[in-house]
Amino acid sequence: VMRNLFSEGEPWTSRPAQLALAAIVRIAGMKAVAGGAMSALCSRAFLQSEARSADRAAWAERIASRDPVGTYRMLRGVVMRIPSVSDQLARVALPVLVVGGKDDKSFPPAGTQRMARALPNAELHLRDDAAHALAIEQPEIVTRLVTDFFDRVDAEPAGHAEDAAK
Repeated sequence: VMRNLFSEGEPWTSRPAQLALAAIVRIAGMKAVAGGAMSALCSRAFLQSEARSADRAAWAERIASRDPVGTYRMLRGVVMRIPSVSDQLARVALPVLVVGGKDDKSFPPAGTQRMARALPNAELHLRDDAAHALAIEQPEIVTRLVTDFFDRVDAEPAGHAEDAAK
């Protein structure tokens, strides 16, 4: 199952802003960026839903309480990772569920679609009214997609994925 992954690497144009964000987190902590993180990670539908206000507050608190050193390292890792692994995706023979939000600014849907097309046995689901934090915004749907995917994969005859790769 692949979620919120982008096989093409971080664009060079966004690296300075991402590295600046990492430095702010390292120096000032997560509370300094929690509000902006929610805006960057979540869809407008989630952020404006009155029914989800308690969920937003809980997740904002979780983000604010994250370890700043670990988050700094994660952000730098995302920015500085290998430029692209797209050319290696065709070698993945196993079934892969690719799930993303149509409003994702961090990993835009076009890149997610390219990644799914490059995987020989991918099943792609892009969700409306969801962004990077799809599992937070639509947990029941994500759970159903993953459960249904594993049920289908478990029901396949042994060796089916290996045969498909040959």
